[in-house]
Amino acid sequence: MKNFLKWILLSLSIFAIGTWLYAQTAVIGIPWELRGINVHQGTSATGQVLFRDGVAALPSISFISETTKGIYNVGAGHISVAIGGVQAFTFGPSGSFYINSVVADAGIRIGAPDLFLLRDAANIFAQRNAANAQTFRLYTSYTDGANYERLAISTGAGLIDLRAQTAGTGTDNITFSIYPAGTGNISAELEGGFFRVAQATPGSIASVIVTDPANTDNGPVYVSRQADVLTANAAVTTLYTIALPDEFVYLIEAKIVARCTGGAGGNVGDGNAYVLKQAFKRTGAGVATAIGVIITESWEEQVGWDADLAVDGGNNVLIRVTGGATDNVSWHVTIFIQYLSA
Repeated sequence: MKNFLKWILLSLSIFAIGTWLYAQTAVIGIPWELRGINVHQGTSATGQVLFRDGVAALPSISFISETTKGIYNVGAGHISVAIGGVQAFTFGPSGSFYINSVVADAGIRIGAPDLFLLRDAANIFAQRNAANAQTFRLYTSYTDGANYERLAISTGAGLIDLRAQTAGTGTDNITFSIYPAGTGNISAELEGGFFRVAQATPGSIASVIVTDPANTDNGPVYVSRQADVLTANAAVTTLYTIALPDEFVYLIEAKIVARCTGGAGGNVGDGNAYVLKQAFKRTGAGVATAIGVIITESWEEQVGWDADLAVDGGNNVLIRVTGGATDNVSWHVTIFIQYLSA
């Protein structure tokens, strides 16, 4: 009888404790180690264990050894992972995945918090952030922010910029090439605009057009270049130098415009223009020589100014100009070259 009474008392105690635990579960959460977990009744298919939402600093599901790392409910149909108390990445609806960000866009979004890679539409990948201009960089080499070679695609107000960039230990000159496959074309559609080749600094040389179907110097090759120079006296000045390789024939046409911009000669605003044409060659490792005579057309306000083509006794053809003794003259040349070897 005594053992039976002990059994009855033990059963009642267990029942009372179980009832209290269930009540705590339904109302305020189980205390101690299980505080914050709600156990909901249901069938084997519908029963749930529910956790508080948590925050990045204290995620709902975490670890004793590192309580700032874990999973928590960030809201809006998303679930986030925190590392070190900071939101690291987020899973969203429709297969979306976000790093350091929660947004309504479906796709991949990387944010820190101003860089976002997104699914723009079906089969379209995008980098965008509201009205903020964006830049994408693809590196050839990178040591640090002051030493690199890279391709940069940038956007701005009314501007799309595609350029090769280099700094520090990066190569000084980078070739930028676009090659279609087979007989495919490279197209640019201009509606009221223009195609421009800009000189990096005043007086520098810009190679405007180089056509070479065989991608060799065997030719025929057509090249257009531009250069400029300032003169302040009547000394003969080299405007541009063209180096001739051995076993080549060059046909050179130089279109030169000159304008007086100052000086004591009183000729400000006066201008001359010239078109110079001549052929040159090099053969047998010899020096550059002229073929025939130069053809010159000129339009002159100042007859004392001059322009010509000449060889220098070596491998070069010189485009030379002569200004006024007391005139500041700005000279600009556009050069058209066709050359052939084979």
